[in-house]
Amino acid sequence: MIEILPLIRLLREAASFAAIWLSTWLLLFLVLWLVYPLLRKLLLGWHPASSSNVLLALLALPFCVSLLATTLLFGGLLEYNVLTTHYHGSDCESHFPRLQSAWAIGGVLGLTSIALLSMGTKFLTNLFASRTLRERLSLLGDQREQWCLLPNEARLVFTLGWLRNTIFITEGLLSQCSEEDIAIILAHERAHAQRKDNLRLLASRLLLLVVPGPMARRFSDDMHLFCEAACDFATATRHGALNVAETLLRIQRLVPEHFTCFNRTFASAFTGAEVEGRVLFLLEGDANARSALFKPWMFLVLLALLSLVLVDPMHHIVELLLDG
Repeated sequence: MIEILPLIRLLREAASFAAIWLSTWLLLFLVLWLVYPLLRKLLLGWHPASSSNVLLALLALPFCVSLLATTLLFGGLLEYNVLTTHYHGSDCESHFPRLQSAWAIGGVLGLTSIALLSMGTKFLTNLFASRTLRERLSLLGDQREQWCLLPNEARLVFTLGWLRNTIFITEGLLSQCSEEDIAIILAHERAHAQRKDNLRLLASRLLLLVVPGPMARRFSDDMHLFCEAACDFATATRHGALNVAETLLRIQRLVPEHFTCFNRTFASAFTGAEVEGRVLFLLEGDANARSALFKPWMFLVLLALLSLVLVDPMHHIVELLLDG
């Protein structure tokens, strides 16, 4: 019996931590979802390269803030009473309530395990699937100086890889495009490789994995739009915005919006997707404007401030719910 008690306390602690973390994560994401229409208006007015970085940071904030705030809460920050007005005496940590029901503990640990395993499985599956597909297609294709030609009549162009990228163009598309079109397509795909957009898109999808599909779709579509528009802008600095827009409209009639052989989780492609929004970005924005730098320290400062502000309200809410 003596050996079981520490295990029970450990499970109770882990389940209480997980319950607060997951509920705070979802609550913060709900707040983000509610205010996003206002934020989106700002993002649409910025350079798409900046918008994609800021959107990824916004998606990461609920996850990171909830995790850090919960860690501070269970780490006894309130016990020192430095940053909050909360005070329970010298034994605040022991006063802080934990889950007691075995059903609640088992349910929370089960849901947390499912969420974390889903994220990990999704990441590893896409990691190995992309690498395997890239290696196999490279063997089948004819390697050129900057890209690989695939002997296929389908009209496709896409980039595979996370850190090392390979651009693939099919014979079917190559036969339908002019030299200028191919130059623009290759410049666009090289921009994807330089920006590591495959990793960016995967990270955003992982952060949206536990969110209901209808709520997540808006963020996922906008991330894809901003990444594509950012590469269009990078291409336009050399080839001109009007030429890129014209090529995009021509390619739209040739290339499907979505590939059936793999999804856009681990591949970026020059397709007809979001063509209206991309053309508007090109024609209404300044393709030569330099994107604002989104520095990591800005995210870290915001993360720390929000986490510290949330600790005390979280403590009171948990006491209210668990103590009744």
